[in-house]
Amino acid sequence: MQHFIDMAKIPKNKIIWCPFDIDNSNFVTIFKKNGYKVINSHIATGGDFYKYTPKK
Repeated sequence: MQHFIDMAKIPKNKIIWCPFDIDNSNFVTIFKKNGYKVINSHIATGGDFYKYTPKK
């Protein structure tokens, strides 16, 4: 995962949406540890990908 983050060169001012992840998923955790703002959603918590859109 770290290699992906390094190679993707995602600007730190972008917000990353992880549409299939809970708060403690690996993707959410690693993005946050690398200084990114992350919004996550999961169908189990009411965030159906086909019906939910983050506010930002």
